[in-house]
Parts: sequence; C-alpha cells; structure tokens
Amino acid sequence: ETMLLSPLETFINLVALIVLGLFCLGLISMTATLAARHNVVGFLAGAGVLLSGYIGTHFAGSVTSWWIYFLITHHFELTPGVFPIRNIPLLISILYWVIGALLLILAGLTLVKQQDFIAVEA
Repeated sequence: ETMLLSPLETFINLVALIVLGLFCLGLISMTATLAARHNVVGFLAGAGVLLSGYIGTHFAGSVTSWWIYFLITHHFELTPGVFPIRNIPLLISILYWVIGALLLILAGLTLVKQQDFIAVEA
C-alpha cells in the first residue's frame, strides 16, 4: 500500500522533522557546553553527532541494517542519504526527536543545578 502525500503535507512533514532535528542538535551542543564548560566542545559535539550520522549512512551498505535507525540523519529528512524512499515511519522519527529532546533537557537541567553561574572568575 502506497500512501501519496500532497505537496503541502510533504512540506509540513519536512519542516517538522528539520525543526525537531535542529532543536535537538542545539540541545546536544548546549548540554555538551554545560558539561565541558567550554563552548568549542559544544560545537564539536553537535557537529560530530551530525557528521557521524552521515558517515554511518555512507558505510551502512544497506537500508536494512538495523543500526542505521539510530543514526540522526535517518530521522532528519524525508529521503535520507541517496535512498529515494523513506524507510522509517514519520511517527517513529517524531518520537525519536521528542525522546531525544526530553533526555537532553533532563541532562541539561541536571548540569545547570550543579553549576554556579554567579561566581566570578578572576
């Protein structure tokens, strides 16, 4: 059974996935920055997660490899990599992002409670 989407539905789905994905990448960067207390580490963490997804997709060799479903790039867009179809249901990708965001928010809250932002470094 093939389900065809209208251009508007496709656009809304694509924007939702991109917004959720970029939000999570931002949370990864912020959480890593809080943990390391250095902004370059946060940038490298976000870029590294995204780059590892593309590298993993390149070396997967097949869309049937079970571990590719954990790669960030397969949940970021409607057509991951060079594959012409979406092999992960949209709802699974949305859950992937929501669960990831919740875990990152909880980690960030834990890190914020441990830090003293008012202390002045001389």
